[in-house]
Amino acid sequence: LAGLNKHSEAERHFRQVVEIDRHLYGKQDTRVAKGLAELAECLCSAGAYMEAAKLQAEARELVKANGGRESCAFAHCLCADAKVEFLQGKYSEAKENVLDAIGLLKQLCGSEHVLVAAALDQLSDVCYKLGDKEEGMLCMERAQRIHKAADELAAKMRNEKLTKRREANEELTKRREANPYREGEPSSR
Repeated sequence: LAGLNKHSEAERHFRQVVEIDRHLYGKQDTRVAKGLAELAECLCSAGAYMEAAKLQAEARELVKANGGRESCAFAHCLCADAKVEFLQGKYSEAKENVLDAIGLLKQLCGSEHVLVAAALDQLSDVCYKLGDKEEGMLCMERAQRIHKAADELAAKMRNEKLTKRREANEELTKRREANPYREGEPSSR
């Protein structure tokens, strides 16, 4: 019963997100498609496959109408379709959609992008379900390398930002020490 309540609560949340997005951005905006895909995934995990499939189709058509097949939003739809198919046990169809998404993401973002890594993680799961453990392992290892490189780059950027802040604070401290009187404070002269 607790699991059912959590699904109901999650479904209600995702439906609210879709309605808010429709109100804020308009019914034809691609941001609505993401909410529809997330709602579809939630419904699918609760076993409502038919409604999930309808929502996925609506999301896909919305993206096609706005950004066509050459967009990250469409790749997201392909991955979301694959999640629904995966949960339904349609592993071959899921694999086809994830492979299409990976190809599109590589073309749009580059082969080392974290979105490609996320799709590779998804492909790994599909490959394992299809019994191809070797391909699943290769996908997982490739995804891990991309995630690790992205994490290292993010850490480097954070460290550079912190270094610049520290240097700026040190410079400000030196200026204050050199001129102890600040604007707005009376001088002792």
